[in-house]
Amino acid sequence: MNFRIFKYIFLYVIYSQTVLAIDPIYEGENGIRAINTMSVPPWQKAGFPSIQTNATFDFSTQILRLPVVNVGESIFSATLQLIKISGSPLGIGFKLITAELSEETSPTRAAFFPETGKVVIPEIDLLNTNNNTNKVSVQMVLMPTIEPYTFEVTLLDPQPTPIYLAMTVHLEGWDANKKNLFKQYSKKIREYAQLANNYGAHLSWEARNIIKPSSIFDDNVLGELIDMNSDTVGVHADIGGPVSDGLGWTDATFQAELESMVAGIAKCQPTCRILLT
Repeated sequence: MNFRIFKYIFLYVIYSQTVLAIDPIYEGENGIRAINTMSVPPWQKAGFPSIQTNATFDFSTQILRLPVVNVGESIFSATLQLIKISGSPLGIGFKLITAELSEETSPTRAAFFPETGKVVIPEIDLLNTNNNTNKVSVQMVLMPTIEPYTFEVTLLDPQPTPIYLAMTVHLEGWDANKKNLFKQYSKKIREYAQLANNYGAHLSWEARNIIKPSSIFDDNVLGELIDMNSDTVGVHADIGGPVSDGLGWTDATFQAELESMVAGIAKCQPTCRILLT
């Protein structure tokens, strides 16, 4: 074949078949970068790394990856960042980072329903976790008033195994019989109780020296801890003397004083500083 004819044929094929490489990255809605792999020629698409089609959540990075998400008749892959959501039943949600059109399929694909804002993820592999559970299913719902797209987790199955911590506060208050000092002392108690309560924690309080001043100064801060914060209040195990004295819960006077102000007090062993509910 004549070389000149071959050159013309070759150039015609190049331009008529649009085989030049293209950049599939574009600026999506709300500034989220997206990739349209459907617009990439097959020979270029082959250069992209293979995609893991299982949804994964990495505890080290707090990133949720959804390789296959059905959105109506379209298919996307998405990455989301774990966030805290105050006032939410589970207290967590996810913020969308990237969304990309995809042609992948998966038997455990996620689904987003625009009409309700609901997201269903039937299976997520958990990475870098010490939890006995290595797979979970999740349901979320779109929070339309928050940008970029933010989803509140409404169902997590199975629930992660919780860690239970017992916290006991030992109240001394030797000088609490002075009104101004008691006022400062009770203020601090309320502040620490509120701080714990803000994070969903409940404290156990061991009291002795502030029981009588609470009654004298008409400030039942101990009863308030139970009524307002669902905390636990009990009699302190001792009053500073040797444990062998057996003072504390066994002393009827202390017990009677506290019971006169607080209903349902916790019992405390005389030889320890642990409240038993």
